[in-house]
Amino acid sequence: MDYFIYSLLSFALLSPSSIGKFWTHENTIDQELYQQVISEYENHTHLLDNHDYVVAIDLTKPSFVRRFYLIDLKKQSVESFFTTHGHGGSKGNIFTPKISNIPASNCSVDGALKTAEVYKGKYGRSLRLEGIWERNTNTRKRDIVIHPAYYASSLSIYQNLWEEGLPRLGESQGCPALPPRDAQEIITKIKEGALIYIHSNELEDSTSNIGRKPIVVEN
Repeated sequence: MDYFIYSLLSFALLSPSSIGKFWTHENTIDQELYQQVISEYENHTHLLDNHDYVVAIDLTKPSFVRRFYLIDLKKQSVESFFTTHGHGGSKGNIFTPKISNIPASNCSVDGALKTAEVYKGKYGRSLRLEGIWERNTNTRKRDIVIHPAYYASSLSIYQNLWEEGLPRLGESQGCPALPPRDAQEIITKIKEGALIYIHSNELEDSTSNIGRKPIVVEN
């Protein structure tokens, strides 16, 4: 609720030119999340082929915040971008409604994943993802991919604010879609075996280890 009130006030009071400056403090990755994604990278490095970048996605944050963090391992720098969540069967959500590994659920997944190959899909050049944890084993089967989408851009936030009174991105069928102007460069950097860690409210519960066990890979 605090985020909702905060967002309405901010969009009402600030001009488009000042929004970027206003959001600066929201674009900094949480230190605990940063440490978590680095830990997951170190734990799964034997499964990865891309050791230049890792990605953290923070689905505990609302969609009007840049919550997709591209981490350059060599430069030790972080860039942040907008990204969508799955609607889970009920559209119009500022926050991620629920997490699921079930096919056709239209929900986001969470936990550790890795990028796979680039392909040309419905939205153009896109990037397939594969689950690493037991809780996201159906990621590839569900066609949860990284792709460009107009509804992942800041324009969508303004449009939904105008039409619904809610400052939110559009929602996907589970894909962490990216703004078209950013997607292709990011896909090129993280393709073919980079770690992605998707954080959620379910994973905030440190007492729950359900589905966190890595998939056993036989060589």
